[in-house]
Amino acid sequence: MLAAALGLGPIRIELGLAALLVAARTVMLRPRPGADGHRPGEHSRALEIVESNGTDSLAPFALREDKALHFAAGGFLAYRVLRETAVVSGDPIGPPGSAGSILRSFLRVAERRRWRVVLTAASDRHLGEYRELGLSAMRIGEEAVVDPRSFSLEGRKIRKVRQSVARVERRGWTVEVVQGRDLTDDGLAFELAEVEESWRSRQKRLTGFAMTLGRLAGAGEDPAGVYVLGRDPEGELRAFLRFATLRDGLSLDLMRRSGGEPNGLNEALVVAAIEHARSAGLAQISLNFAGFAHVMASDAALSHGQRLLRLTLRAVHGRFQLERLVRFNAKFEPEWRPRHLVYGSLAQLPLAALRVLQAEAYVSGPRSPSMPERWKSAPLARGLPAPAETAAVPYRPRPALAWVGATALLVLSLVLPGQFLGSHVPTAATAKDVSGLSQAVPAGALQSGPSPVVDQEEPVMQTLDARADRLSVTRRPAIARPTARERRLE
Repeated sequence: MLAAALGLGPIRIELGLAALLVAARTVMLRPRPGADGHRPGEHSRALEIVESNGTDSLAPFALREDKALHFAAGGFLAYRVLRETAVVSGDPIGPPGSAGSILRSFLRVAERRRWRVVLTAASDRHLGEYRELGLSAMRIGEEAVVDPRSFSLEGRKIRKVRQSVARVERRGWTVEVVQGRDLTDDGLAFELAEVEESWRSRQKRLTGFAMTLGRLAGAGEDPAGVYVLGRDPEGELRAFLRFATLRDGLSLDLMRRSGGEPNGLNEALVVAAIEHARSAGLAQISLNFAGFAHVMASDAALSHGQRLLRLTLRAVHGRFQLERLVRFNAKFEPEWRPRHLVYGSLAQLPLAALRVLQAEAYVSGPRSPSMPERWKSAPLARGLPAPAETAAVPYRPRPALAWVGATALLVLSLVLPGQFLGSHVPTAATAKDVSGLSQAVPAGALQSGPSPVVDQEEPVMQTLDARADRLSVTRRPAIARPTARERRLE
């Protein structure tokens, strides 16, 4: 009757109802939005877990201000939601053996909220647990870790670092190591803030998510941090490094310069940090992550697909600075530890890779609202805003480059057999304990533990990738020599 009175025929009513149902289904299936950040109580709870169980070099960075936190099984993981994808920062942190349970709990939450999940910069130690959850992984780079107890400036291999240190000293520059708890003097705090502001003013974008805190100080845990200061002959602070602390070591957070410093100053600052770690009895100092170091190494035995990936990465060299970072880290003869991208399925990989690049701010991405009553770090010094809120120069990259990065990761996944956790079960693996000795580990032992585990490649690939695989243990990547222009920039 109503339809007749309104002049609507049966077909129009059915079409209207169908459109209504489609709209309702779309709204119901739409991923729930996520909020950036976490509350003060969550920060304190996560800090306790990091201090008691944070053995991984990325653990301190889980306390970054814009990361949301998920607690389960006595531990937690840190993440950020970009539309339909939750990007998890590193491995879950918790008691031994809890990583799988923490991630399983989060996957259930993500399913209810219709999020896809991707882990970036995951270590080797929990790959077995991730495989049991139906996830796949691919190696996306190497982390350079130095043992300060065995580090020395003696010998031919380290001569360039030794020469850099001597050059800086000859020019009258001084290097000083300062604990975070000593930043009570507003004078030093202002100096750090000025260098930070000068550095940021020259950047087109501020990158970092999984491996940086994004602040100079201002949190309860920051007094434990370590600052390495570089002063010119007049005593002016011109450069500094900041290291976050973990249970048995240090992890590089920030590397800042005002501009115009002599070549070799960064090397001198790193050496001072290593010597400080040795005097403090620490077992490791992480110089952080070098993306695709196993592919960018000039002496690596690469397949055709890997060569294509190398060419692709070199095409965007100005954006990612891959070779330059690998060359710098390699100077200190580090141990190279693999880092992985962990994702749901091959079909999800391109979008997952794009979301990771957006979380790291290499390409522009969607913005999420801030969590209400979100925890924020305190200003570094009186009268100065918190460094994390310092404005950067606006930057909008070309959209095509976003897909270049995503396609590069997809190509890598297709051309590296043995990188997928779900594709095969390795027969054996190699684990490296804290003493530096290697030992064979059964496939069933690919689970949580204090030692990182490296998947065994299939026999056909063992010969092909033998030289490349050695990069993930202790070998220094041999990188093509820098050009004259790159040497001037360094």
